Amino acid sequence: MADVPGRPSDPPEPATSPTRAETVGTLPMIEAAASKLGDSISSAQKRLADEAGISVHGLLDFGTNYNFNQPATGNNLYRVFDYFGASSFEPNQAELYVSRSVPNQPGFVVDLNFLNTAEVMHGLTAYYGDQPGPHNPAGWMDPTQVYLTYTVPVGSGINLSAGRQVSLIGFEYIPSWNNINFNQSIDLLYSLGEPFTVTGLRGTYSFNKYLAATIGLNNGWDTIATKNVFQTLEAQLSLTPAESLTWNLQGMYGPSTGAQSGSKRALANTTVAWKTPYKPLQLGFEYLFADQSAPVLFSPLTESPSYTNPLLSPQAQPIQHSAWWSGVGLWAAYNPTDALQIATRGEWFGDSSGARSGIAQNLGEITETLSYSLSFFSNLTARLEYRRDISTEHPFPNSGPFVTFVCPAGRCVSTVHTYSGQDTLETALILKF
Repeated sequence: MADVPGRPSDPPEPATSPTRAETVGTLPMIEAAASKLGDSISSAQKRLADEAGISVHGLLDFGTNYNFNQPATGNNLYRVFDYFGASSFEPNQAELYVSRSVPNQPGFVVDLNFLNTAEVMHGLTAYYGDQPGPHNPAGWMDPTQVYLTYTVPVGSGINLSAGRQVSLIGFEYIPSWNNINFNQSIDLLYSLGEPFTVTGLRGTYSFNKYLAATIGLNNGWDTIATKNVFQTLEAQLSLTPAESLTWNLQGMYGPSTGAQSGSKRALANTTVAWKTPYKPLQLGFEYLFADQSAPVLFSPLTESPSYTNPLLSPQAQPIQHSAWWSGVGLWAAYNPTDALQIATRGEWFGDSSGARSGIAQNLGEITETLSYSLSFFSNLTARLEYRRDISTEHPFPNSGPFVTFVCPAGRCVSTVHTYSGQDTLETALILKF
């Protein structure tokens, strides 16, 4: 839970203590100042957009994280952006998002991340097959998206983009200022089954208001630089039968990241986003299936960019047969008021070979999130989140001592006793502009 200011060690002198009337009068002053600040930010953003076509947005997120298992590793297993600090205060994210979009002119997007999010992204991104890790001097900042845009005036317009961009795959995205909710526990499907970003060329064409198609060539999953450029094909078909309903069909095919052996990955994915007739309720669905040809290297597990995962030895040997994984996710976001959102997510992820999670297992999770925007400063959101992870095995470490044992990955390390489940409680205070 967030720290509550405690009683001062020495009581203030009566002459310096505010009276009840003064204390009550302070709140409207704070509200007025916060409202004025919000208006100033919005005015500056509008002026910049009107005069230069440039949009500037940002996000600052600090919070706490508590794991009821109290794992000796000090981290939350099978997580991504909330992997760090199983029981601590966490500087989750700082983001600066700048874009320019002017008709018939080149545009750009620069999306920079800092703090924990930057360390995670930097640790997971391949440069010529190398994953440098978050303690590399460049790990303090991650250029999560940096790309140029241009619309070719053919038909309704072909929207081109070139550079590093978020993947087409998946229902959720890397934490960002424009997410539907501030839910840092990026799903099992995303962390274990799908790429975060791709670097390459992409084109999108809208045939009409109901149908659009995207096709692209990139350097591979979470790979910025590689000796074999444009080695992976991506495609998406987006159907919008009504303004309230979007159905996307997506796929990727190409070499697995960092593999020099000819191993290929193929992934098929579908997502549905529905704004129901009951206006406060929005629903989402995702299904994915992926297959990788042999030899298959065990995943370094994307929730652990700075620590050796307790279930995966660095000496793990490749799997000499193909591997597949699949998953399904459901989302529901309910807004009883403009300020309050209640979000629920449930997922299942099948990893029969253990190639993605380190051991052969099925994983599941359910997350409940409350988000509340303060009435006097809507740019500030408070969040309370509970998540329950479960497995068909017992992968989650507890507070006990470490031992080694034989597992599908070879020689593994975990605690003496492990659990089939993991419960976490998180709080956050998020400023967006």
